[in-house]
Amino acid sequence: MNPIIESMNNYAQANRWSFDGGPVRGLSSGQLQFPTIWHQPLALTGKIGRREGYLTYKLSFLLLEKGGNYDTIQKENVRELLEMHAIGMVHTMESHDRVLDVRLISCLPNETALTHYGEIALTVTIEADILYSVPGTNA
Repeated sequence: MNPIIESMNNYAQANRWSFDGGPVRGLSSGQLQFPTIWHQPLALTGKIGRREGYLTYKLSFLLLEKGGNYDTIQKENVRELLEMHAIGMVHTMESHDRVLDVRLISCLPNETALTHYGEIALTVTIEADILYSVPGTNA
């Protein structure tokens, strides 16, 4: 399993979050349990080394919390909590032995709900460098 996805799954389990993924349009096709981490497909954006080195991935994921009749201050408090979870997830990724570096690119609150649940969502984008070796090498 890719160490980025593995780390996100570990974070979700440790914090009792639901964990799923796919294109954003797939959000509304099933039952969501809140809070939810919804990762979009990984994008390989770079490679350094021939038989061993590191791969650079870019990933966007959503942190979703159950919506309600929140006022502006309550929504901001939920978004701040989601940001703290995003930072916690980055720390979990950084502790994986195959992850060299994780760069938090952005944490953007979604202005409207993405599904009929009326959730509060934060879109998080990261880049991460992952160690790799071609099978059959000593790395």
